[in-house]
Amino acid sequence: SAVVTFGWGVRPLHTIRKAFPSLQTKAYLEIGKLCLRDECPRNSETWFLSRAIRLCHSVFPELALIWTWADGILGKPGYVYQAANFAYGGYIWTETYLDAAGIRVHPRTVQGLSRKPGAAGRGTRSADATEAMGLTKWWGKQFRYVFPLCGKRRWRALMHESPFDWTQPYPKDHDL
Repeated sequence: SAVVTFGWGVRPLHTIRKAFPSLQTKAYLEIGKLCLRDECPRNSETWFLSRAIRLCHSVFPELALIWTWADGILGKPGYVYQAANFAYGGYIWTETYLDAAGIRVHPRTVQGLSRKPGAAGRGTRSADATEAMGLTKWWGKQFRYVFPLCGKRRWRALMHESPFDWTQPYPKDHDL
């Protein structure tokens, strides 16, 4: 059993324009989740992902690329995307929060929780507000990947306009 979700993140136009200024949201989709059962044979993720992307491109032929992030903060440098020949475009620093039980809480959830009556911080992720909620803040990297669906000439043009270097070496465990 396997599942992959395609869609957009919270700010789709901002995301694509920051990396590729000439593109619109209709030119890309983002991988939200990718999950396979542990019992699946080795390399199943890459096999499944390639077929899912091929199907997605057949349904939406105007797509120029597939975008995704690998959660380095969770110890994942993106080996599945590397094996599938995604281009790597560097990383960003990001934050996450853990509650007392070690459960991950997304930063936007923290902002919402701090808006509730009686909460400290009033919609912020300040140290005072998060500590009052019993949360611990963690910093880590998110690794940026794209899979070009357009032709080589267009991909070269997109790489040229991008502020990110899409030819750099892939991150490994020591880069986490």
